[in-house]
Amino acid sequence: MSDETGRPVGVFAGLSTLDVIQLVERLPRSDEKVAALDVRLAAGGPAANAAVAFAGLGGAATLLTRISHDAVGDLVVADLAACGVRVVNAAGAGDATTTVASIMVTAATGERAVVSAVDRGRSAALDRAGADLFEAALIGNMAASVTIQQIGRTGTATQEDILGAFKYFKAREL
Repeated sequence: MSDETGRPVGVFAGLSTLDVIQLVERLPRSDEKVAALDVRLAAGGPAANAAVAFAGLGGAATLLTRISHDAVGDLVVADLAACGVRVVNAAGAGDATTTVASIMVTAATGERAVVSAVDRGRSAALDRAGADLFEAALIGNMAASVTIQQIGRTGTATQEDILGAFKYFKAREL
């Protein structure tokens, strides 16, 4: 499927976070403070990262997610928009807190340590939506990941590639 400009269309569903990424010489020990060499704020989360990668490869990416209607959520939405991702926000007013992840990356090795504060409203929303929606989002994300890999390998993904990936994951009832 392609949009009016001929770009492949990708729809992604799932978690969005605000990632606070700090480059450090080494991870701190207990009760120790270290200075970061660099700090970046970026939208993150598996679904958001897949949508950003898809858009970066030239696709028209749409992300269905829950992002809080506050300053943290505004940062996430702005970064996704800057990366060319259209956001469909499923969060109601006061319905969510955006997950924040602190990521320390060791400069010499690229190893990372991650701490995240989970969206306190997520499980209640999944209960209201029902398992079928969650399952569809999970399978859709897996099929999208395969599609992105296919585009990376061959430069294109046909409708048959996408349908095949979806059927593969659905058959395994993930």
